[in-house]
Amino acid sequence: MKLKRRDFLLKVSAQGDTQTSLVRSPNPWRFFLQYLMPLLVFIGLIFFVSSQPNLGVLAEGGVDLSVLHVFVYFVLSTLTLRVLLYAKWEYPFTIAILFAILVGLFEELYQANVPGRTPAVIDFLYDASGSLLVLFFKRFPRFIF
Repeated sequence: MKLKRRDFLLKVSAQGDTQTSLVRSPNPWRFFLQYLMPLLVFIGLIFFVSSQPNLGVLAEGGVDLSVLHVFVYFVLSTLTLRVLLYAKWEYPFTIAILFAILVGLFEELYQANVPGRTPAVIDFLYDASGSLLVLFFKRFPRFIF
Protein backbone atom coordinates (compact mmCIF):
# COMPACT_ATOMS: atom_id res chain seq x y z
CA MET A 1 0.00 0.00 0.00
CA LYS A 2 1.39 3.38 -1.01
CA LEU A 3 1.46 5.99 1.74
CA LYS A 4 0.34 9.53 1.09
CA ARG A 5 2.34 12.46 2.33
CA ARG A 6 0.01 13.12 5.25
CA ASP A 7 0.03 9.50 6.39
CA PHE A 8 2.66 7.82 8.47
CA LEU A 9 3.36 4.45 10.06
CA LEU A 10 2.93 4.13 13.74
CA LYS A 11 4.60 1.32 15.56
CA VAL A 12 2.67 0.22 18.58
CA SER A 13 4.28 -2.00 21.14
CA ALA A 14 1.80 -4.18 22.96
CA GLN A 15 3.13 -6.81 25.33
CA GLY A 16 6.48 -7.03 23.59
CA ASP A 17 4.94 -7.51 20.13
CA THR A 18 5.42 -4.77 17.58
CA GLN A 19 2.42 -4.10 15.40
CA THR A 20 2.36 -1.73 12.49
CA SER A 21 -0.80 0.14 11.70
CA LEU A 22 -1.65 2.94 9.32
CA VAL A 23 -2.69 6.12 11.11
CA ARG A 24 -3.79 9.30 9.42
CA SER A 25 -1.81 12.33 10.41
CA PRO A 26 -4.20 15.02 11.61
CA ASN A 27 -4.11 18.22 9.62
CA PRO A 28 -4.46 21.05 12.14
CA TRP A 29 -5.61 23.62 9.56
CA ARG A 30 -8.34 21.34 8.24
CA PHE A 31 -9.48 20.67 11.79
CA PHE A 32 -9.55 24.38 12.62
CA LEU A 33 -11.18 25.66 9.42
CA GLN A 34 -13.63 22.85 8.71
CA TYR A 35 -14.61 21.77 12.20
CA LEU A 36 -13.62 24.18 14.97
CA MET A 37 -14.19 27.52 13.19
CA PRO A 38 -17.91 26.89 12.43
CA LEU A 39 -18.45 25.98 16.09
CA LEU A 40 -16.70 29.11 17.36
CA VAL A 41 -18.52 31.37 14.89
CA PHE A 42 -21.86 29.84 15.85
CA ILE A 43 -21.20 30.37 19.57
CA GLY A 44 -20.22 33.96 18.80
CA LEU A 45 -23.44 34.40 16.83
CA ILE A 46 -25.48 33.07 19.76
CA PHE A 47 -23.91 35.57 22.15
CA PHE A 48 -24.19 38.41 19.60
CA VAL A 49 -27.93 37.84 19.22
CA SER A 50 -28.21 37.42 22.98
CA SER A 51 -26.61 40.83 23.50
CA GLN A 52 -29.28 42.62 21.44
CA PRO A 53 -31.53 44.58 23.79
CA ASN A 54 -34.82 43.92 22.01
CA LEU A 55 -35.76 40.84 20.01
CA GLY A 56 -39.49 41.53 20.15
CA VAL A 57 -39.41 42.00 16.38
CA LEU A 58 -39.00 38.26 15.95
CA ALA A 59 -41.97 37.52 18.19
CA GLU A 60 -44.09 40.12 16.40
CA GLY A 61 -43.08 38.64 13.05
CA GLY A 62 -44.62 35.30 13.95
CA VAL A 63 -41.40 33.48 14.90
CA ASP A 64 -41.90 31.12 17.84
CA LEU A 65 -38.89 31.80 20.05
CA SER A 66 -39.15 28.43 21.81
CA VAL A 67 -38.72 26.59 18.51
CA LEU A 68 -35.84 28.91 17.68
CA HIS A 69 -34.12 28.05 20.98
CA VAL A 70 -34.51 24.32 20.34
CA PHE A 71 -33.22 24.60 16.77
CA VAL A 72 -30.20 26.79 17.65
CA TYR A 73 -29.03 24.48 20.41
CA PHE A 74 -29.60 21.41 18.26
CA VAL A 75 -27.25 22.97 15.68
CA LEU A 76 -24.76 23.90 18.42
CA SER A 77 -24.66 20.37 19.81
CA THR A 78 -24.34 18.96 16.27
CA LEU A 79 -21.37 21.21 15.49
CA THR A 80 -19.81 20.22 18.81
CA LEU A 81 -20.39 16.55 18.02
CA ARG A 82 -18.63 16.96 14.65
CA VAL A 83 -15.56 18.42 16.39
CA LEU A 84 -15.47 15.66 18.98
CA LEU A 85 -15.92 12.87 16.45
CA TYR A 86 -13.16 14.24 14.23
CA ALA A 87 -10.84 14.54 17.24
CA LYS A 88 -11.84 11.00 18.34
CA TRP A 89 -12.84 11.91 21.88
CA GLU A 90 -14.40 9.34 24.15
CA TYR A 91 -18.13 9.79 24.84
CA PRO A 92 -18.66 12.45 22.15
CA PHE A 93 -22.46 12.52 22.48
CA THR A 94 -22.38 13.10 26.22
CA ILE A 95 -19.73 15.79 25.96
CA ALA A 96 -21.52 17.54 23.08
CA ILE A 97 -24.78 17.63 25.02
CA LEU A 98 -23.13 18.85 28.22
CA PHE A 99 -21.15 21.50 26.34
CA ALA A 100 -24.25 22.85 24.58
CA ILE A 101 -26.19 22.90 27.87
CA LEU A 102 -23.30 24.76 29.50
CA VAL A 103 -23.26 27.33 26.68
CA GLY A 104 -27.03 27.72 27.14
CA LEU A 105 -26.55 28.31 30.86
CA PHE A 106 -23.86 30.93 30.27
CA GLU A 107 -25.98 32.59 27.60
CA GLU A 108 -28.91 32.94 30.00
CA LEU A 109 -26.60 34.31 32.71
CA TYR A 110 -25.13 36.72 30.15
CA GLN A 111 -28.62 37.99 29.33
CA ALA A 112 -29.00 39.09 32.95
CA ASN A 113 -26.41 41.80 32.24
CA VAL A 114 -27.95 43.00 28.97
CA PRO A 115 -30.36 45.94 29.31
CA GLY A 116 -33.82 45.00 28.09
CA ARG A 117 -33.18 41.25 28.37
CA THR A 118 -33.96 38.91 31.22
CA PRO A 119 -32.80 35.36 31.76
CA ALA A 120 -35.54 32.75 31.83
CA VAL A 121 -35.46 29.21 33.15
CA ILE A 122 -37.88 28.11 30.40
CA ASP A 123 -35.44 29.35 27.74
CA PHE A 124 -32.69 27.31 29.38
CA LEU A 125 -34.96 24.24 29.32
CA TYR A 126 -35.62 24.82 25.60
CA ASP A 127 -31.85 25.07 25.07
CA ALA A 128 -31.28 21.81 26.93
CA SER A 129 -34.01 20.00 25.00
CA GLY A 130 -32.52 21.18 21.71
CA SER A 131 -29.16 19.88 22.85
CA LEU A 132 -30.66 16.49 23.62
CA LEU A 133 -31.96 16.19 20.05
CA VAL A 134 -28.41 15.37 18.95
CA LEU A 135 -29.09 11.86 20.23
CA PHE A 136 -30.98 11.40 16.94
CA PHE A 137 -27.55 11.03 15.33
CA LYS A 138 -26.66 8.21 17.69
CA ARG A 139 -29.58 6.25 16.27
CA PHE A 140 -29.00 7.36 12.66
CA PRO A 141 -25.24 8.05 12.36
CA ARG A 142 -25.20 8.39 8.57
CA PHE A 143 -26.77 11.87 8.83
CA ILE A 144 -23.95 13.46 10.84
CA PHE A 145 -21.83 14.79 8.00
